[in-house]
Amino acid sequence: MLSSGAAASVNLNYHDLDNILSQPETEHNWAQKETAIKSIGAACHVSIGHNQEYVVFIKSHRKAFSDSLLTERTRLSGAACELVEKLATSMGRDFGLHFPDIFTPALLKVCARTNKVMVTRAVKALQSMINAGCLPTLPKACQAFATNNKTLRIACIGLIASCIAQFSSQELEAYLGSFEPVLKEGVSDAAPEVRDTSRKSFKVYAQKFPERSSV
Repeated sequence: MLSSGAAASVNLNYHDLDNILSQPETEHNWAQKETAIKSIGAACHVSIGHNQEYVVFIKSHRKAFSDSLLTERTRLSGAACELVEKLATSMGRDFGLHFPDIFTPALLKVCARTNKVMVTRAVKALQSMINAGCLPTLPKACQAFATNNKTLRIACIGLIASCIAQFSSQELEAYLGSFEPVLKEGVSDAAPEVRDTSRKSFKVYAQKFPERSSV
């Protein structure tokens, strides 16, 4: 017997959702897009990763979700961020298998904005991806750290620190070339928030890679 969440995923009207999400965002349809995205999020449950129709639908509308993340409309962007968070929380490790890089670029762009509400939501969504074991978020955050935007640097170093703390040395080893230069640069960053997080993260890194940290 299907759970209520499972039933919701089966009963989604993909044809109508496709019609809504495929349209360019306008003043007249953005609320419809918000409702559509919320309905997709409401269908999330722990076994949603096994629902191929659901997964394929999200993959095929990756541009629509990215555009919604990047919109200037706070409600629509918020709905898209919440969808990512729900997907990651519900799917766990399956999230990284199905959507390793679909949402990260857009979310990192949102992290560079002056709207604190949007930034907080984007960071929360990215953090949920890391918590779900989505390691490809790490190199993307390292690349994005190379910016003069203080808000983005603070967000990126926080995400990098989370990855270093959460993942094992074996998992992190392939990305040493990406995050070691960031830690080295971060400890002398102009922003105190970046310096503080970098120093704390270096201590965790040193425990996992004692030989490399001593060098």
